[in-house]
Amino acid sequence: MGNKIRLVDNKLNATQTILVEKKRLKKPCSMHCHDFYELELTVEGRGTTILNGNRYDMACGLATFLSPEDFHEHRIDEELCLYNIQFTPDSIDSEILDRLSVPGDKIGSIEPHELSRVVSLIEIMANCDTASETQRKCQAKLLEAILLLISDSLTGEKRHHCSPPLQKALVYIHAHFKENPPLAQIAGVLYLNERYFCTAFGRHVGMSYKAYLRHIKLGYAA
Repeated sequence: MGNKIRLVDNKLNATQTILVEKKRLKKPCSMHCHDFYELELTVEGRGTTILNGNRYDMACGLATFLSPEDFHEHRIDEELCLYNIQFTPDSIDSEILDRLSVPGDKIGSIEPHELSRVVSLIEIMANCDTASETQRKCQAKLLEAILLLISDSLTGEKRHHCSPPLQKALVYIHAHFKENPPLAQIAGVLYLNERYFCTAFGRHVGMSYKAYLRHIKLGYAA
């Protein structure tokens, strides 16, 4: 399963289901996953992103859409500036998520004329007052517009690779966490020995299966 994969903390909650940030990366970002959806757009700098084991050059215009089943890391050649949008699945129209739920990596380059429009929409999103319900709704509609604008570019570089066991486990857990699936059930779905799966899960995710399941439930309850 490769390098240890850390779980990124979820800053989203019941009132803030979308978080928009502009980041500057000077140091590498280690392999990680998360229990929310994420859209990243590079606007400056150069580097390499490794998404589900596949390498891609990072440069101005590269957009990446990530779901809870994806793993990625960043390596820096020249300081990167990127927009990062985190959101919960219930914050936007499910049909748009379905459109992006295709096999392989959701990554691609946005054409310059399209990029300026997308950046403008993101800037408007970032300036929305999340304390206002009306502006939160505007923010969600803007995100939907962005995803629709870039969806063709994101699905243009599909990689039909087999999902490693840890990815399959996380997808299953997120789909069935309300049913409180026991460890044996998860291991059985993957046709793995329970003890082996328990050890591998803890080593690569950074917490035990029970702790991860509790983390998801607490986040959902909040």
